[in-house]
Amino acid sequence: MPSLPETAFGCLGTAGLAMAVTVMMSPAAALHRRPRRHRVVLTAIATAASFAALFYLQGPSRTWIPVLFATACGCAAASAVLDILIGRIRDICSLVIALSGAAAAYLSATWPMSVLAASMSIAVLLLARQLTSNRTHGTSIGWGDILFAGACGTWLAPGTVPFALLAAVAATGGIAFARSHVTRRRMPFAPGIAAGYGAVLLLQNFVTLLE
Repeated sequence: MPSLPETAFGCLGTAGLAMAVTVMMSPAAALHRRPRRHRVVLTAIATAASFAALFYLQGPSRTWIPVLFATACGCAAASAVLDILIGRIRDICSLVIALSGAAAAYLSATWPMSVLAASMSIAVLLLARQLTSNRTHGTSIGWGDILFAGACGTWLAPGTVPFALLAAVAATGGIAFARSHVTRRRMPFAPGIAAGYGAVLLLQNFVTLLE
C-alpha cells in the first residue's frame, strides 16, 4: 500500500495534470472576459481535478492508468467548457479521451468491454437522435456529442452505460434549469455527458473496491 506522502503526491500530480490539460485544450475560453464565463472555466477545472484525484485514490496508483484518466478528465472538461462557450466540441479532445480509455483498457486487459461500452453509447445516442429528429424535424443531438459520449464510454463497463446515459441526461437537465434564467440559447450536452460518465465511473470503481 502506498505511503501517505506518495498518495498525496499522486493526488496532487494527477489533479494538476487534469487542470493543465483543461486549460491547454480550451484556448477559446481565454477570449471570453465576462466574469460569468470565467466561473464556467474555473468550475470545469476544479471538477476535472477532483475527478482525477478521486480516481487516483480508487485506482491502480502504480500504473499509468491514473495519468491516462487525468488526461481524459482534462479533455472532457475542456469539451464541456467549449460546448458552453462556443457550442462546439473539439474532435481532438474526443480522440484523446478515446485513445486514453483504450490504452487504460489494454493495460487492465478489459479492452473488449471498453469497445462494447463505447459502441453502446454511440448506438443509444444515434437512436435518440433519430427518434427526436423525427419528432422535432430538427437535430437534437449533434455528432460531436455522440462521438464525445462514445469516447467517454471507453472508460466504462458495458453494464454501467445505461446509468451513465441517465446521469448525463439528469445532469444536463440540472444545468438547463440553473441556466434558464440566464439564457435561452441551446443547451450544451457535453457538460452533462462529462459529469454523468465521470460520476458513474467513480461509483463503479467504489463498488468494485467494496467487493
